[in-house]
Parts: sequence; C-alpha cells; structure tokens
Amino acid sequence: MKVFSDVSRPPWAYADALRPYQNVTRTLYVLTDEAKRSYFNVFRSYDFDLVFWDDLPAELFRWILERYPQRMFFDVLGIVEQLVAAGAHRFLGSSYSTFSSFVLRLRKHRVTMLHARRGAWTLSPTIECTDQKQAFERMKALDH
Repeated sequence: MKVFSDVSRPPWAYADALRPYQNVTRTLYVLTDEAKRSYFNVFRSYDFDLVFWDDLPAELFRWILERYPQRMFFDVLGIVEQLVAAGAHRFLGSSYSTFSSFVLRLRKHRVTMLHARRGAWTLSPTIECTDQKQAFERMKALDH
C-alpha cells in the first residue's frame, strides 16, 4: 500500500505548474493543512506572493465564531475555503487530497449553476471544466 510520501509531489512541481499564470497574478491564496510554512518557500523564490487564511483580517472570520463553537472554527473555515476555491479563476490541487476532490466537484457543478443563471445555454453537468474561462468557452461552443 502506498503512503502519502510515495504519491506526494515536491513543492517546486506545484510552483512550476503555476508559473505560466504569473502574467495574470502573482498572488496565491493557499488553502492547506501543511503545518510547516517553510514548505511554501519555493513559491516565494518563484516570485509568488502567498496569502494564507490567517493573513486576512480577523473580522472576516468573526461570523464563524459568533455562530459556531470555537472548536468548530477550522471545520467551518475548511468549508468556506472550499467555496473560495470553487469560485477561483484557477485552482491547483493534489490528486490524493479529499479536499481537492471536493473543490473540483464544486467547480464542475459551478458550470451547471452558470448554465442555470444564463438560461440560454445547454451544458451537461457531466462536462468538467477546470476554470471559468474554459466553462464559458464550452458553453459558447454548445450555443452555436
């Protein structure tokens, strides 16, 4: 049986995958449970600016603490971050991550939600699009 270290990728592999998009943005919102922030130093060496949840103003998260017990903070934060990733222009996840698979599922259904809002295009909910631009391109192609 394979363990995580057998299937995980080094951080430079993720940074290399994101490098072509530096012309769009150099700022990355990092959703992770990696305890060692030094793991992400390679992103900084590639001139990426990293933002983690705890870099954001505390008032953004006050509603979680007002509605849920403190012990549930990270559970609710994880759900919120999944929604953020689902709506992001680009998302890069790990193929062995349950979190990433949930985000990809939400991104797939986001296309269906776009269809419902637009009303004019027909798009099968089984067509998987990895980003909003690809979704719109596929939706336009189906409209013609």
